[in-house]
This record gives sequence, structure tokens and C-alpha cells, in this order.
Amino acid sequence: FEESSPEILTHIATASRFLEYRESYRQLQELVQEPSTPEQDFQRHLSNNPWMFGSEYSELLSRRTWTRDDNLDYMLRRTVDGYLEIVEIKTAFSDRLFIFDTSHDSYYPSAKLSPVLGQVVRYIEEVERNRDSIIAKDKVDTLKIRARAIVGRDGDIEQQAALRNLNAHLHSIEIITYDQLLRIAARVLNVFE
Repeated sequence: FEESSPEILTHIATASRFLEYRESYRQLQELVQEPSTPEQDFQRHLSNNPWMFGSEYSELLSRRTWTRDDNLDYMLRRTVDGYLEIVEIKTAFSDRLFIFDTSHDSYYPSAKLSPVLGQVVRYIEEVERNRDSIIAKDKVDTLKIRARAIVGRDGDIEQQAALRNLNAHLHSIEIITYDQLLRIAARVLNVFE
């Protein structure tokens, strides 16, 4: 190795990393397929593989406590502007994320999705409320912080359309499914390959 060209060493390092990423991707697929996978298993796996969130993020911050009473799953730094974004992890349940209301011909969040939205809204409120303290203590500005929640599975076409519609109307929050997370990670792998 000492006598090898830098190009060969770079190629070997990249190939090794690719194999590691591909195995991590396969493990995430297994976690998603198993309905009883606990939230903590997803948290542990994604903590070890922050690349799965995509190139939109440049850094996974190790700190989880930003306000007095809350332990956030993740705080990620966005690649484009350096701002922080909260990422909340739930389980990959296969129940419907939306319920169809026949009387109004519309979809509304299910009993499993509604608490996730409430939790993320509260986290945003708490971080915004503590902005001055966070700036003074950590030298990090949480101005207009955004959040992303990863929950559930895609479901059928109507469920996917309902999720797209909800996300289009939410301000500073995005809900994505584990199927979408797998697609993000697959794109990263494709670029790597």
C-alpha cells in the first residue's frame, strides 16, 4: 500500500466505503420490512449512517438536548445554508397515514400521524423560544428552524397523494415515509457507485 499510487488507494477506499454503505442500506431495508422494529433500532442505525438522510445535510450534530425538557432524535446541519433542521424518527408501521372523510371528500391525518405532527410542532416552538439562549451558549442560530419527521410507509397512490398534499400545506415541517428514506439512501448509493 505504501508504494501504491494515490489513485489506486482512493479507489480502494471508495470501494470499501461503498460496500459498507450497501450493507447498511440492506440492513435499513430489513428494519423497514419488520413491522415490530422499535424506534430505537431506527435511531441507532441512522445515527451510525447519517449519509442515508441524503446530501441535503452536511452534518449530524451529536447533541440531542437543545431545550430543557426535550431530547430530539436528531439535529442536522443543512448543506446549502448551514441552518439546523430537526429530524424526528418514528416507526415504519404499515397502517394508513391518512383517513378518507367521505362527507368532505378529503383526507385527514390518522391517529398515528397526528401525534407526530403535534410533537414536531412543539419541538419547533421550544427551539424557537430558546433561540437567544442557544445563540449565546452554542453560537448557533435556530432562526426559522425546520423539521422533518420520518414515519410509516408509502401506502397506495391515494395515501401518497394525501401526504404530498399535506406537505405542500405545512409550514416548516415535512413528513416523509421510510419508503421515501430508502429511496433517498438508494440515490446516494447510486451516486457513490
